[in-house]
Amino acid sequence: MTADMPLMASLAEHRLHLGVHMYEVAEALGITVPTLSAWEHGRRSPRWPHVIAYGRRVDRRIVVRDGDTVLAEGLYLPAQLPILRGELGLSQSDVARRLGGSRGQVGNHERRAGHQLVTVERYVTVGLRLQLTHLAAA
Repeated sequence: MTADMPLMASLAEHRLHLGVHMYEVAEALGITVPTLSAWEHGRRSPRWPHVIAYGRRVDRRIVVRDGDTVLAEGLYLPAQLPILRGELGLSQSDVARRLGGSRGQVGNHERRAGHQLVTVERYVTVGLRLQLTHLAAA
């Protein structure tokens, strides 16, 4: 995944590289091909469990990295974001300023389950200045 390529586009590129058809991924995720297409082209944002399932389907782990160090990964990654924020010495207000939002919005995000990918990407890349990427499955 390049720094400017969204995660879903990167997963789609890897899917094509593997020769996996959209209908195979859509069927595995229990969604339609048009929904998958909308995700891959950035027209809609999947919920986090779908992102993880897509990654598994194409042998990729979804992780937050700082350089070569994996800080968080998988289905529970959104729940780990407040912990990472704290470890970096950032308050909710610090993240809110970086995101251009309010502390309340950051607090609401940190308490929600089933995050949308776009929210996690924005929080990670702008709020924490970390990289959301995928790695070959272990």
